[in-house]
Amino acid sequence: MMQKYIVLTLIAYCFSISVAMGIPKGKITVASKGFTEQFLLAQITVQVLEQAGYEVEEKLGMPTLTLRDHLLNREIDIYWEYTGTGYAFLTKTHPDIIYDQETLYQIVKKHDLENNIVWLNKAKFSNSYVLVVTKRVADQLKLQTLSDLAKVLNSGVLSRFGLIVTFYDRPDGYKQLKQRYRFEVPREQIDLILHDEVYELLKRDQIQVGLGYATDPQLNLPEFVALQDDLSFFQPYEPAPTVHKTKLEQYPEISHLLNRIADRLDTSTMITLNYRVDFEGKSIDEVALTWLREVGLIESR
Repeated sequence: MMQKYIVLTLIAYCFSISVAMGIPKGKITVASKGFTEQFLLAQITVQVLEQAGYEVEEKLGMPTLTLRDHLLNREIDIYWEYTGTGYAFLTKTHPDIIYDQETLYQIVKKHDLENNIVWLNKAKFSNSYVLVVTKRVADQLKLQTLSDLAKVLNSGVLSRFGLIVTFYDRPDGYKQLKQRYRFEVPREQIDLILHDEVYELLKRDQIQVGLGYATDPQLNLPEFVALQDDLSFFQPYEPAPTVHKTKLEQYPEISHLLNRIADRLDTSTMITLNYRVDFEGKSIDEVALTWLREVGLIESR
């Protein structure tokens, strides 16, 4: 028994010495998808893990399905996934669309554990779809909700509707949206566009309604208004760190470190962080570090 105690003491001593000398606790690979929000979430994660003493490798800007495969195969350890997207991986066994945020999260979390993927705490925002108009149009037509918009669309007042290409035919897309809100727009008045084009086309009045995402940095500008989804049509897309189970078993403290990040992220925060990068021209690293210091997750030096 005494020998076992001595061995454990020596292990603890060696570990404390290695930390003091700056020797990494272990290597962790953090990955991301290819847009600003994902780069920010990845960099925030990287900086927290590095401060905690880990060696971090970054693999950024990857397609969703590639990320998923790499996580399943342990070629990466962590990336932030959205609940709505995570649920799409389970559609063979769960064909129904889930609109309740907590129900969706619990389903994804439970069933992905069978794939040895752990969903940590989800952030307090949903990067779901939103329909956007200019403030001028919103004020002129008194638009606040999608129900307000549906009445205007049915009256024929608005002439151009801009939809992101992938949204038009997807199972939870345009056809279901118009059924829920009971409106009709002639096909010739619908422009299928890229997400990057939405706000510029709205500004030029080439479209009067555009489809965006709830954390688009443009929504930090006073000239655009995101209409309230008052009938809760859009499926939640709340991000959470997804981590391979074996990595958490190896380094259990990762859960605590990343949950502290998720617990501090809400919609206004994410819009602001995206805005600092895309409109103020600040670097991803700088924006991530500044925010981490603001919320006390990294100490100022």
